[in-house]
Amino acid sequence: MGRGVPALLVVLCAALFGVGTAGGAAASARVAEVDCPPGHLVPNPGPGQPNPVVRRGQCLLNLVLRPPEYEPLPVDGISGPETTRRLVRFQQCANALGAGLVVDGRFGMATMLHLLWWAEHPEDFAC
Repeated sequence: MGRGVPALLVVLCAALFGVGTAGGAAASARVAEVDCPPGHLVPNPGPGQPNPVVRRGQCLLNLVLRPPEYEPLPVDGISGPETTRRLVRFQQCANALGAGLVVDGRFGMATMLHLLWWAEHPEDFAC
């Protein structure tokens, strides 16, 4: 990992969890434009469970996996089959770019941090 990674993680955590920092505010500007709700850390929510982390993740997935290849997911907080399928696809694509995520179809902390980063940099994400 590069020397800038810890600072990047601080900014991403701030943006993901709504901590008020200048870097976090700037990093979440694009996500805020589409009204992605803040997520609260709930470890590995399972399928079929309404959850604010899932709602946030669905919103971020819509920013990363977008038309014309993908129609927007409903942002309902339920990790159903289509949400899981798209999340696995995101994890696989992010890993192809060096993310090192566990491909499990769950919105864990590492996946959420990568989703937030890629939602902020969609031009760099080719999937």
